[in-house]
Amino acid sequence: MDNVAKKVDGGLRDLGEKVDRVAEKLDRSIQKTEEFHSGMTEKFEYLDVKYGSFSETLCHLETDIKEMKNAFLKLVDHLTGDRT
Repeated sequence: MDNVAKKVDGGLRDLGEKVDRVAEKLDRSIQKTEEFHSGMTEKFEYLDVKYGSFSETLCHLETDIKEMKNAFLKLVDHLTGDRT
């Protein structure tokens, strides 16, 4: 009976150590996941700022192109004498 009790105690101790190691690994995994999430959030915020700037530049460029097109069409009309 004593041998069985010792084996059970040893098995429980081993199991407890294994559970502790798994818990440590889970804690590290959670920490790395949180770090990854934080890093991605920062990157998306940076992209949002950059996209906003890029979007604004494109809007100005589109306006400039439309103005150049209209000026070119007026010049063509003037040179060809087309008065439509």
